[in-house]
Amino acid sequence: MTKNKNLSQKMIEQITITSMVMTIFFTVIYDVYHISLALTLAITFGTTCYHLGMRLMVGWMISRLLPEKINDGNLWFREKRFETALYRKLKVKQWKKRMPTYHPDDFSLAFHSVDEIIQTTCISEVSHEINIIFSFVPLTFSLLFDSFMVFLITSVLAAFFDLCFVMMQRYNRPRLRKILKMQQNQKKKLKKFGFP
Repeated sequence: MTKNKNLSQKMIEQITITSMVMTIFFTVIYDVYHISLALTLAITFGTTCYHLGMRLMVGWMISRLLPEKINDGNLWFREKRFETALYRKLKVKQWKKRMPTYHPDDFSLAFHSVDEIIQTTCISEVSHEINIIFSFVPLTFSLLFDSFMVFLITSVLAAFFDLCFVMMQRYNRPRLRKILKMQQNQKKKLKKFGFP
């Protein structure tokens, strides 16, 4: 199946490319004219480019290089005792519907089996967990530009955004497993009565 780019994909890719171009542009302006606003804009666009570009690269690498190594039977992907109460308290069920999805077809029962979608939730979770770690790399730039709080705030916000996606995958997976179990039980019943 050929994947057509959805609006979220196009927008993220365009903002990343635009941020990269603007970073280069304002860096050159600052280098030539030493205008402090140009440096501020170069840092802003550079940080934006990093956060979006890094997420695109991590997602691409995980989905291409590791899918068969990520096993939903792994203890890491099992629901922990505290999670049900936590997700209820955080009202994940209400806000998860409003979150953007980079590849919506990957989570669609029209295109994939429940088993495949469970695997996709694991791959997505790992990608977002790696993104959380890499969200704090820009803090190293604060050593060069002496703006620690700015880099800390953007890093924390970016990490929080990815944490929301991790919670969504962890919230959805047990429900998908229940659907899978119901389907398997239905197949057993059909076989019992002689249906293929």
